[in-house]
Amino acid sequence: MNELQVTSLDELKEVAKGTIVTLPGWNEKPFVCRVKRVSLLGLVSKGAIPNALLGAADKVFNKPNADVDIKELGKLFDIFAEETLIEPKLKDIKELSLELTDEQKLVLFNFTQQGLKALEQFRTEQTGVKDNKIS
Repeated sequence: MNELQVTSLDELKEVAKGTIVTLPGWNEKPFVCRVKRVSLLGLVSKGAIPNALLGAADKVFNKPNADVDIKELGKLFDIFAEETLIEPKLKDIKELSLELTDEQKLVLFNFTQQGLKALEQFRTEQTGVKDNKIS
């Protein structure tokens, strides 16, 4: 019988480094970046989501069929993208006068909620990459 073992600190250090993934690019070349999963409650507790957007966040997470103001939704996606991107950081991308596309923001948001399985459809259809490792 296999006995469960406590996750080691070394394993947790690896998780904290994030995951290298392929996202849609700005042109035909995919965007490869390092990302981490974040949680809504974590973002709320550290103040990353301002009070003015809490109602929209509640609708997105708890009432999927509710109408959400597109401007508020855009702000939420920006917050999730900023918190999710490890390398390059969103501020570094903006310094190059680039802006994440709507598709990139949506893929990043989906990644925060579903992990790598949220990227499977994009990777398979657009790049042929079937795992999160880039060779």
